[in-house]
Amino acid sequence: MVLVATGAAYLRAGDEARAHPLPAPVHIESTESDPTSVPRDTANELLQAAVAADIQRTAALVAGDTRALDLICGDELVFGHADGSIQSKSALLASLEAGERRYFAINPGPREVRLLAEAVALVFGSAELLVGTAESSQPLKIRYLAVYRFDARLGWRLTAYQSARRTGAE
Repeated sequence: MVLVATGAAYLRAGDEARAHPLPAPVHIESTESDPTSVPRDTANELLQAAVAADIQRTAALVAGDTRALDLICGDELVFGHADGSIQSKSALLASLEAGERRYFAINPGPREVRLLAEAVALVFGSAELLVGTAESSQPLKIRYLAVYRFDARLGWRLTAYQSARRTGAE
């Protein structure tokens, strides 16, 4: 089962504009499923919850909300940035807290979500970012893969993330 969702642009509050997250339209792109997989209604709910977690991740990055990110990210998180650097959850949160890396704006493209099992979701997406430090920032176009695992107590938790710069032709 595959779900495609689009989201709104997020801008850091206090910058040129305030954050105005809009509801992310969600629709099922393909309802084909393996007969041995989870029931369709359950799969739809899990997919929609995974999209919501990815939207929350995006909003929290722009807001610099490390408390929200702490809840969204699993302790085992491996976060791969488009520049090739890799951070653990604690290193990512520390760099955001210290202002070493700031997400000033994120304009996400469509997200495609695939449920691998009842407890694993892959989110494929693209985005245009304005990222940098307090001293400088640069626009960046990326594609990314976010891997979420489902925790019965906490919901979807980001366990792995990797982004790569998009080429000029994309």
